[in-house]
Amino acid sequence: MLEEKLIELRQTLFLQSAQVENMFSKIIRSLKSRSQELINEIIEIDEQAVNKLELKIDELCIQLLALYHPEAKDLRLTTMISKMTSDLERIADCLVNIAESLQSLFDKPNILHISELENLSLKTLQMFNSSIASFIEEDVALALSVCREDEVIDSLRDLVWEKIIKDMHENPDSIKDGLAIIRLANNLEKIADISTNIAEETVYLVEGTTIKHHSHLQANTPNNQKTINILFVCIHNSCRSQMAEAFANYYGRPFVQAWSAGIEKGSLNPYAVESMREVGIDISNQRAKSIAEILTSDLKFDYLVTVCDAANSQRCPVVPGQLKRLHWDIRDPATLTGDKDYLLKEFALIRDQIKERVLNLLAEIRATKKA
Repeated sequence: MLEEKLIELRQTLFLQSAQVENMFSKIIRSLKSRSQELINEIIEIDEQAVNKLELKIDELCIQLLALYHPEAKDLRLTTMISKMTSDLERIADCLVNIAESLQSLFDKPNILHISELENLSLKTLQMFNSSIASFIEEDVALALSVCREDEVIDSLRDLVWEKIIKDMHENPDSIKDGLAIIRLANNLEKIADISTNIAEETVYLVEGTTIKHHSHLQANTPNNQKTINILFVCIHNSCRSQMAEAFANYYGRPFVQAWSAGIEKGSLNPYAVESMREVGIDISNQRAKSIAEILTSDLKFDYLVTVCDAANSQRCPVVPGQLKRLHWDIRDPATLTGDKDYLLKEFALIRDQIKERVLNLLAEIRATKKA
C-alpha cells in the first residue's frame, strides 16, 4: 500500500512539472511571436492548474506520513516531493512575472536584446528540465551538472544587465523597457536557483548526502579517485580545442582535468572567446599552446582528442603513455568569412557541437569509473 501511494505521489508531481514546463515553453514561443493569447493562458489558466496540483500533493504527503510512517529513502522521497511541489509553484509564479513583463513590451517595435533573452530563457528551461530528469532517473551526475549550470545562468543574466544598464544610461527613454527586461532576467535567474535546489535534493534522495551551498563544487578529488587527464588538440589551438578544454574543465571537475594545444601554435580567436561568453564561460585568460610545449611537461594523459579534420589529425605527434585516442571531425570556424553576426552564429553552432561531444565523453568516463 505504501508503494502504491508513493507511485501516486510521484505521478502527481510529474503532472505538475509537465504543467510548469508547458508554461515555460509558452514564454519562449511568445518571445518570438508576441502572442497575447499565450500570455493570457499562462496568467489566467496555467498558474491555477499548478496551484491545484500543489494542494493535491500537499494532501497526499500528509496522508502518507500520517498513515504509513515511511522510513529511510521512502521518507526522503516524501519530504523531497513536499519541497519540490512548493518549488514548482514558485517557478510558476516567476513565469507569471515574466509573462507580465513581456506583456508590457509587446507594443514596442523592437524588444531590447531579444537574442540574449532568448538564449537565457532556453538555457534556463534546459536547466529546469535537467533538474526534473535527474530526479526522475535518480541521476546524481546529471544533478551535479545542473548545480554547475547555475553559474552559467548567473553570467548570462549579468550580461543582460550590463547591456540594459548601458542602454538606459545612453538613452533615458529606454528606462521603462529596460526595467521590465531586468525583471524578466531576474526571474529567469531565480528559476535557475530553484532548479539547483531540486538537483541538490535529488543528490540527498539518492545518496543521503547534503550538498547545499555548492560545497561539492570546490571539493578536492577523493584520495581513492584518480584524476582523468584529457588533452584536446586542433591545428592552432585558437578555437575548437580551447572550447573543448573549457567545457571539460567546467563540467568534469573535480575528477577531470583538461588541457589543449595546437599542432602549430596560433592565437586565441576573439570569436571563440565571445561565443563561450554567451554560455557563461570565460576563456579570455586561456592562451594558445603548441603540442610540443605540452609534451615537454611531466603531464601524463588518459585521453588524446583531436578536434580537426581527419587529414590534420594524422599530423598529431605520438603522445607517450597508455591513453585512449579519439578523433572528432569538427570544421574549423577560424576559416569562415562574413560579418560579425554570421560568424557568431557559426561559432555558436560549432561550440554547441563541441559541448555535446564533451558531455558524452564525460558521461563515458563517469560510467567507466563506476564500473
